[in-house]
Amino acid sequence: MLSYSNLQKEPKLLQAFTGLDEAEFLELLVAFDNAWQADERKRASRRLNRKRKAGGGRKLGLELMSDRLLFILMYMKLYPIQELQAFMFGLSQSQANRLIQRTADVLKEALQQMGHLPERDGQQLAQVLAQCETLTFTQDGTERRRQRPKKNQEVYYSGKRSVIRSKIIWLFILIIGVSGFSAKPSRAVNMTKR
Repeated sequence: MLSYSNLQKEPKLLQAFTGLDEAEFLELLVAFDNAWQADERKRASRRLNRKRKAGGGRKLGLELMSDRLLFILMYMKLYPIQELQAFMFGLSQSQANRLIQRTADVLKEALQQMGHLPERDGQQLAQVLAQCETLTFTQDGTERRRQRPKKNQEVYYSGKRSVIRSKIIWLFILIIGVSGFSAKPSRAVNMTKR
């Protein structure tokens, strides 16, 4: 059975499974634990007319918070099928599904509290970028194949019989001089077929 205590002894495996080294994992674990406790309080406040005492019902599985964080980070990075994810952590597929649903929301909240979620609004992104003088920005883009939509084809249709492609643009941020985090540019691979 896979657990954080096993991977703690193997830093390369922890990096491969989660994308984080041990210091980053532990930093995220604190925020994840706080977000989990806040989620527990929110869930308890919604269940005022309980029929069972708190703690009754089906168990979620993975009692340690570090194992729950490892579970969801590994799922997000590797994206295995739920049967495999459940097998690796000693759970059933239904337990894995419930755990994915719950921990994904908690992880998002933890990353938001830490300020590590990407900005989705373009105007707010411009304000954030203006405040960051120590950052270097690089923009990259690619095209991805897209299935022709049944409705509103004119938005995507150029009049040609070629494959529809959506243009996707990424903004890479290279953090320079910020303690605790470093980003190295990686080789870009064009995955579109010509």
